[in-house]
Amino acid sequence: MHGEAVAGVDTAALADAIASAAQEREHADLALSAAAPDITRWFNPDVWTKALENTGYTVTRR
Repeated sequence: MHGEAVAGVDTAALADAIASAAQEREHADLALSAAAPDITRWFNPDVWTKALENTGYTVTRR
């Protein structure tokens, strides 16, 4: 039944609604990505390594 018309269903309107929802989802995803913090700005591995080593832990880089 894939690709066949269903009686009483406006397939063009349905396709438009699906496309609109997909576009809204893409905009929402982009907005979330833009709101994410810049980890390289806030996380300096050398500072954290030194802080951990000062507490007695050892840091091994992979």
